[in-house]
Amino acid sequence: MTGEFTTPATYGIGVANYAFFHTRISLDVRVQDYTRFQSVPLDFPINKDNTTFYAANSINPTAIALDPEKILTFDFRNSVNVAFGLERPLNATTTIRMGYLFDRTPVPDQSVGPFFPDANRNSLTVGATQKRGNKDFSFFYEAMWFENRTVNVPANDDVFTNGLYHNFAHLFGLALRFNLSDTTTISKH
Repeated sequence: MTGEFTTPATYGIGVANYAFFHTRISLDVRVQDYTRFQSVPLDFPINKDNTTFYAANSINPTAIALDPEKILTFDFRNSVNVAFGLERPLNATTTIRMGYLFDRTPVPDQSVGPFFPDANRNSLTVGATQKRGNKDFSFFYEAMWFENRTVNVPANDDVFTNGLYHNFAHLFGLALRFNLSDTTTISKH
């Protein structure tokens, strides 16, 4: 099977200011162009039209073959994300962060299912970085609330994707960064 998958383009703009209470305040808005992801064509090389393969292997094509092409149609719409964040240094080695993100889903009701159990999302994040010499140790946690979504599309009755979608996600991250250009930790002899 072969297929072609066009990923969505992302366009964004943001502003940040460090003038208030020694805290960086930032805001960004992103638009994700999911209209590029309207459908995914899947091509099956061993199919009913491949008579040469079946004749050479004495196989009845109607017994195992698939149609030459299957097109999965999603009809996604564009998505808009709005994020707000704060970053504050506590001292020379420790920085804390927090933020909020609203993400509008690109998935219309007729495309919700096991592949895309998506809904509008609200996320709260917290994180921190601790500097040790030329190393930065960071962590973050994100709580993501998906809005409850009820899907009842008559065309989806035969694929059994109608119903209530209720999701929540916990995301954790750890990072270690080495700053090789940090000359404050290199001893000079």
